Amino acid sequence: MNAELVNMEEDKIIVPRVHRHSYLNGLRGATRSNKFRTITKVFSYLHGYTNSIKWGDYSEARATLDNHFAHKLPNK
Repeated sequence: MNAELVNMEEDKIIVPRVHRHSYLNGLRGATRSNKFRTITKVFSYLHGYTNSIKWGDYSEARATLDNHFAHKLPNK
């Protein structure tokens, strides 16, 4: 997916650990039930989220991810 985004000169998508459950549920719905609504919403949200982070400055990007609890599990 990210290779295709980069090929189209779009930003990559990262899946923070805190959003992993939504991502996996979306993938399950798409592969098991041929329903793409959830994964489409998740991708759209994560693409916007990833785009909102200033990746040029590592310390700022890391601080943003820490502030958003990106490394935590959803129930933490």
